[in-house]
Amino acid sequence: MNGTGRKGRRDEMRKHWKLIVYLAGYLILVITLAATQPLSDATGLTNPPDEVYRYLIPQYIYTHGVLPTGLEEEVRIPSYGFSYILYNGFPYIVMGLAMQAAGTVTSDPGALLFTARMVNVLAGLGMAYVVYLLSRTVFRKETHRWLFCLAVTYQPMNLFVHSYVNTDSYCMLSTAMIVYGLARQRRYGTDVRTCLWLAGGIALCALSYYSAYGYILAAAVLFVLSFLPGKGKPARRFDMKGFLKYGGLTAALVLVLAGWWFIRQGIVLNGDFLGLKTRTQMIETYGFEGVQEAYTYAGRGYSFFGMVGEMIREGLPMKLAGTLIAAYGSLVIRPGVWFYAVYMLVWGTGLAGCLSGYVRMIRERRKNGWKWHAFHLCMLACIILPLILYLRYCYSIDYQEQGRYLLPALVPAMVYVTKGIGRFPRAVAVGCAAAIVFCAFWQVFAVALPAFTA
Repeated sequence: MNGTGRKGRRDEMRKHWKLIVYLAGYLILVITLAATQPLSDATGLTNPPDEVYRYLIPQYIYTHGVLPTGLEEEVRIPSYGFSYILYNGFPYIVMGLAMQAAGTVTSDPGALLFTARMVNVLAGLGMAYVVYLLSRTVFRKETHRWLFCLAVTYQPMNLFVHSYVNTDSYCMLSTAMIVYGLARQRRYGTDVRTCLWLAGGIALCALSYYSAYGYILAAAVLFVLSFLPGKGKPARRFDMKGFLKYGGLTAALVLVLAGWWFIRQGIVLNGDFLGLKTRTQMIETYGFEGVQEAYTYAGRGYSFFGMVGEMIREGLPMKLAGTLIAAYGSLVIRPGVWFYAVYMLVWGTGLAGCLSGYVRMIRERRKNGWKWHAFHLCMLACIILPLILYLRYCYSIDYQEQGRYLLPALVPAMVYVTKGIGRFPRAVAVGCAAAIVFCAFWQVFAVALPAFTA
């Protein structure tokens, strides 16, 4: 018994040390980025995407002690004429409050900027831990668990979005929370803890970035379907009692956690609780003439599918892949071609293994039940919807060749990549994990750091 107990304690300690090393590695990488990258340079080419305009909002909160409405000149983007606070502003509020706290001991501009960035660094740390919890729910083998954790957390662009002022960081945390809540519900059933995870993730998603709003829809669909009888269950009606109990709890928590923002927007923007009408009016009033039409396919007379065809001809799929993997600054700080080849090999191996497993399942005519299919269809929707929203954004608002808009698909996509790699010998998973860690440290210390400190 004593030997067995000691072995169990050693195994538990080993797991804790692995978790500590995993989280410490994340902090080393992201804090290095947050501490060294400039807000902007003389040419404006190496600053993080739009950070200089996003940072205006926490600066306003720090200076005035109140949340701007978005109509103030201090927080407007000069060329477009509107402010990012018209979108969801919760992350900026946290940053502004953190800057006020830091302001009690220092007024140094660099220290205040680093404080604002650290809010997202900590959000990324929270995401890393939720991803760890998700790995323990989804994967049986420890090797696959750590491969999944590294594939998500150490993904170069995921590291990047946690290192500067934006709302993407909280968005990424919300996607991990929602997927974990859904995976937990699928494995253990619906309980109060599942409701807390889902409500927190949905509220944070609503308060951060629209590119992940598909997760809210997926969570709602799967939550409702969970109260229907599944495979192997005796026939019964919809569990209305359970739905009202847990659904009411989840909905109430979401309203409390996120509803205040949309009520506030409706009050200060004369009923425009999403800020879209106000945004259009501000562009027309303060934006440079023709700035929107110059960068949209709609303004140039393309149909939506005509735009997609033109994008393919111009090689946008490859550009998106490159900027989704690693493109720091304003897309100019990039590693060598070999780096992208390594990543495409890792992802391609996972995709090949996943597809082969699906083909085998069809050949063997496995019956997984309709809830299994519903879950995976919703996860695929969470992967595809960011692309659809990105294309819509390019068509009607602003054409951008930035793969980071597709980052909300990362968590479910890496679930399938990891499952696919798991179909190969263990050495393949270990090799992929090692390649991911090497690429992360190479991008930060061999590529980004020299560029930021030059």
